[in-house]
Amino acid sequence: MKVSTLIRVYLVILTATLISCKPVDSDDVNQQKIRTSYYLQYDADKDETLAYATFQFGSSYVRLKDPAYVSFQSDRLIKNDALGIISYDLTYRGFKNAGSFYYRDGNGDEYHNNAVLVEPLSFNSESSTLSASQGGELFWDGVVLTAGQTVGASIYTSSATISFSTEAIGANSIRISADQITDESKGDIKIKLCRGKSFGLSEATQEGGSIHTEFCSEKVDFIITD
Repeated sequence: MKVSTLIRVYLVILTATLISCKPVDSDDVNQQKIRTSYYLQYDADKDETLAYATFQFGSSYVRLKDPAYVSFQSDRLIKNDALGIISYDLTYRGFKNAGSFYYRDGNGDEYHNNAVLVEPLSFNSESSTLSASQGGELFWDGVVLTAGQTVGASIYTSSATISFSTEAIGANSIRISADQITDESKGDIKIKLCRGKSFGLSEATQEGGSIHTEFCSEKVDFIITD
């Protein structure tokens, strides 16, 4: 995983790995029992778009073997193998608001799925200061939250990353409570907002799958005071 704003996804995968079996090769399993997960994310802080895919057979990650492969916009995704997590990704310079994932399984069956990024957002705040004793509220420019969407905020301190989110329909801000701010967070920090939404697949194996799209804002400098 190369994009820092997908840390939440990576942590979920790492947690699953603790209870999962070792990876399996795609030609050793029933092709219809392979579950597909796609991710499309734009990171405004780096001006990069990430296309990412994983395949699972039960609790095991699947390593695609010829003739199976996965691509995005006709570009084959590159395999990564770390700590038993088999993933496929490709990073593009600049903004891609949409694209098509293509998966060809070991039987030659083909699956096409289009991904469209959620609406963009950026910070809209009159203050660059948060209070450790009172918390604060982060507002964004962009459409309000709609059903099924989540906006998450990540606070980057010198020693840790603190993440929290809201799914409140109609929201245009996210509240940071005082109990979410630790003493170690005081001082200069950076904050990033990410809007995300997950969808089902239009073409999939019997096991199904999902697409998650995400737009992440640029990091903004803040100060946490007493």
